[in-house]
Amino acid sequence: MEDKIAVIGHSYHLKTRSSSFFTDLLRKYYNVEFMADSSWQGKKGLKISHLDGSYKAVIFFQMISQEYLKEIECQNVIFVPMYDQSGDAPMSFWYRLRNVKVISFCKALGTHLHMLGFDVLDVTYYPKPMGDLKLATSNTCFFWQRTNVISWQKVKVLLSNLRMKSVHIHTAIDPGYTFTKPSLRDEKRYNIHYSKWFRNQCDYLQAVDENQIYIAPRLKEGIGMSFLEAMARGKVVVAADRPTMNEYIKNGYNGYLFDPDKIEPIDFSDIEKVGANAILTIEEGYQKWVSQERSIIDFIEKPVRKNFYFRRHPFARFDELTIKSVFKGVIKAILPFGIVKFVRYLRDNGRWKRIIKEAVKLVIPYGVMQIIWKAKKR
Repeated sequence: MEDKIAVIGHSYHLKTRSSSFFTDLLRKYYNVEFMADSSWQGKKGLKISHLDGSYKAVIFFQMISQEYLKEIECQNVIFVPMYDQSGDAPMSFWYRLRNVKVISFCKALGTHLHMLGFDVLDVTYYPKPMGDLKLATSNTCFFWQRTNVISWQKVKVLLSNLRMKSVHIHTAIDPGYTFTKPSLRDEKRYNIHYSKWFRNQCDYLQAVDENQIYIAPRLKEGIGMSFLEAMARGKVVVAADRPTMNEYIKNGYNGYLFDPDKIEPIDFSDIEKVGANAILTIEEGYQKWVSQERSIIDFIEKPVRKNFYFRRHPFARFDELTIKSVFKGVIKAILPFGIVKFVRYLRDNGRWKRIIKEAVKLVIPYGVMQIIWKAKKR
């Protein structure tokens, strides 16, 4: 009987299949139970009380919940965070997860968590290279607008050094965002055509294959499955100079990076060479990914160790937001009690009357002096 392992992730991944590469790897070694969480849609949370010591490990992929952690009895808990979701998380967030093991697909995030005392396994994913590459039409572009941060208006500036033959815009927006439609003038000038959700992944990949340039759709990524898949197909990827894109792409060598705070036209003079280097990067990287497989399994099975960083640095858990919330809580608790005490103090033995009399005595001389000064001026 194979060891059981549970993987908890977003139900959205059932549609995008962005975590399937990871669960497929685990299924080589374990009986994997994938549990799709839909609480992000306002639905009820998962029932996970059965995840006890009989499970080899419980792995949270991208999402993690304090309520779930309290409910499960399995002691071997692993978190696979995504930089686009957890990269800016406050210290208080990581403090609550301090004794959880971490598999990091982002070097920047992994370095940060190493410093915070976590037991971290750094891995870098590369997809399998394409054996039979489809020749794309030059000066064509595929842009999947997933958020409102990278929109057509910015993409248009990036492409302005090329005389574009056509642009394919995929309009399957991530939850919480809205599509920004190009103007009619731009639609004609750039020969823009659209798509929504494809019937299957093959149709999506066919649309990518038909275009020479691929615009990475997000400002930052957890892994970056979409742009890595495009690189594996020989596409020239244009991406924001942020993790994880800048951990794979060297500007002007195997892709192009841009500053999202200062959008400028890209020099595509070496575009053919850049596309060839993208394929080479994936071919070399895939061998590295395959060689990491055993280290991932060994990491899952290694004993959990305690994180003593926050014990050595007790105030590290208190970021600005935490401090503000603590002060607000203290003030809310103390203020009513202070008002009651102050009222009682004034009422005791008619103290409020004496205070008013003393105040009047202090104010009257000042008022008399004011009258004298005004009289003298007149």
